[in-house]
Amino acid sequence: MHCSKIFQLEATLNRFELLRAEYQNARGVTRRRLYFETMESFMQGVEMFVVEPDAVQLMPLLSLPNQSLPGTRATSGDGEGR
Repeated sequence: MHCSKIFQLEATLNRFELLRAEYQNARGVTRRRLYFETMESFMQGVEMFVVEPDAVQLMPLLSLPNQSLPGTRATSGDGEGR
């Protein structure tokens, strides 16, 4: 086995162990974060639209950079800051 493959496998194992520890401490938050990270990874480049039931036309979803506004802090979606 190449050294690069071994290094890659060790890195994957280390990431798993860190995620497992996070999951044990905060299952709901970690589960949501993993879901959003997964969705973000395979939805990149997909054009999305907001469609409301009585909409006359489609409204493109504007993708904003992952930054919080000045004077605010990013949240994990459950109202608690990161």
